[in-house]
Amino acid sequence: MTVHTVFEMPRPGQDLATFEQAASLLSAVSLTPEQVERGYQVYIGAGFVSHEVRLAALRAFVEEEGLQPAHVAAEAILVRAYPVVDALSGGVDLKNEVPALYEDIMTGPITATDLGYFEPAEEPAVADLFS
Repeated sequence: MTVHTVFEMPRPGQDLATFEQAASLLSAVSLTPEQVERGYQVYIGAGFVSHEVRLAALRAFVEEEGLQPAHVAAEAILVRAYPVVDALSGGVDLKNEVPALYEDIMTGPITATDLGYFEPAEEPAVADLFS
């Protein structure tokens, strides 16, 4: 029996260390571009069901592929799949137009910025707004 632990993606407003820790965990999963492509096809192939149901199908796929930890590998596929999503939706087809960039996105390190971390904007002091 496989026990699934939950990998929580960082949420907006969390600190940089939280995003960096998640990026490090996701980057540690070694994936090929083909695994990302096939995994994303499994995810969307589950149909119009909840994210949790699609994620369960994706976790089954990563377990079959021997990718560990499965809960992190599944999320790593979703993070790396944006060029696939772009091509499927009629956007830029990086795989054919810029193969080196496509390969880097699929296999290179994931950063905090890739996960949506941005430095909080420095807010001006209220007094400065009226001067």
